[in-house]
Amino acid sequence: MCDILVESLRCKRGGFSLEIDKLHFKKGEKVAILGENGSGKSTLLMAMVGFLKYSGKVSYDGVSIREIPPSERAKIVSYLPQKVDVLFNYSVKDVVLMGRYPWMEKGFPRADDVARTEKVLQEYNLKTIADRGVLELSGGEQRRVFLAKTVNQDTRAILLDEPTDMMDVRYAKEALKKLLSLPATVVAVMHDVNLALSYFSRVIFLKNGRLVADVQSDFVDEKHLGFVYDTPVHRGQAFLFW
Repeated sequence: MCDILVESLRCKRGGFSLEIDKLHFKKGEKVAILGENGSGKSTLLMAMVGFLKYSGKVSYDGVSIREIPPSERAKIVSYLPQKVDVLFNYSVKDVVLMGRYPWMEKGFPRADDVARTEKVLQEYNLKTIADRGVLELSGGEQRRVFLAKTVNQDTRAILLDEPTDMMDVRYAKEALKKLLSLPATVVAVMHDVNLALSYFSRVIFLKNGRLVADVQSDFVDEKHLGFVYDTPVHRGQAFLFW
């Protein structure tokens, strides 16, 4: 588990500007980030892991991420981007094993790295395709592989950009259940509003690069969603957008 604090964050990407005065993610908390395309969700995550230049402060357990060497940072926070470029046809097992790299000795896996990888493959229903090349898989299968790799990194904080993208509903639900049972602090950009509200305890909403709401999931209503997504919303057993 990890305490994450974002303060006076200012970040620019092209003509887009993200401004977050303060965000606090408590140890072990599970938080979803919602908002329209281009609202700053991915930019926020990338700044939080130190992949973008920014002013302000992002700290993990009181230590600024700028002060943490990359080799140590990889033991504290793992990150799954929205898109992963796959260049080589590594086996599924090898890709998931790569998640252990920060913990390996001189780049070589130890017995416990292999054992943990086998466990993660089993938990994410990848054993039957473990020997297949990742380039041979469907988009949803690839997403499950890279999510498993991220989890296998075994960090105190996990940041995810649309972790269930392209997954079938069954696999998406199973993945979220396993992911959110971890002790780690989890912050995830979600595209599916109903999945986000069903599995995450807290939701933050971004609009035009600004934080516009920070709400416990049980208290999210039609007004929040209608304002953020600029469309009428009706709540039945799930939220419906009209």
